[in-house]
This record gives sequence, structure tokens and C-alpha cells, in this order.
Amino acid sequence: WLRGDNYPEQFSTESGSYTVSSAKTQLSAEKLPDGFHVTAAIFLEGEGDFEAASQEIARLCQAAFRETVSEYHADVFDVEPCLWSQCYKDMEQSDWKTAAGQMHFSVQVNPHKNML
Repeated sequence: WLRGDNYPEQFSTESGSYTVSSAKTQLSAEKLPDGFHVTAAIFLEGEGDFEAASQEIARLCQAAFRETVSEYHADVFDVEPCLWSQCYKDMEQSDWKTAAGQMHFSVQVNPHKNML
């Protein structure tokens, strides 16, 4: 979900399932007094139990971000280019490892119709 590709066609949770017909992920970043805040907005179009699917997607994305970026300082989700494009002056005074250690992350899963 965070890479913006390879979405599953069918997403199942304990309470139901959701069939994804299209999806889009958009990253945004802002500088905070104690680091950076990155938001992953995921827009889904499909059918089924959207609420359960969105909660599970957010949980999975939070765990993936925490492990790869916060713990290992790996940028497999292209967060660094997002920081450079949206927080350029602050990134000039930092480096990736420092920024990754000071990063807060949130996920917003939204229903979206007619994305194309």
C-alpha cells in the first residue's frame, strides 16, 4: 500500500472482505518542532466492508513504516524525496538517518470514486 502499487484485488478481514477496483497512495510531509510528520493518504475504490478494510490497511501500513523507516532507517517507500520536495529548507540542515529517527507517521484511508 505504501509503495503505491501491487494492491490485492481482494482484501479480507475478520469481519468481512473488500474488493479493490482501484487505489492510489499519496505522501505528504511537514516539519514539526521535534522532527517531521509524514502522512500516507490511501484512496480506495471498491465494494465491501470499507471500514474494516481501512482499519486493517492503516494497521499494516503503520507497522511497515515503524519497522522499515523508524527502526532500520530504510527508505523503501520513497519518503526522502517527499521530505526534500515539501520540507526542503529543513532537509538541507539534516540527513536521512537523522530525519528518519525523528519522523512521525499517520495513515488516512479514504473512499474515492472516479479517481481516474
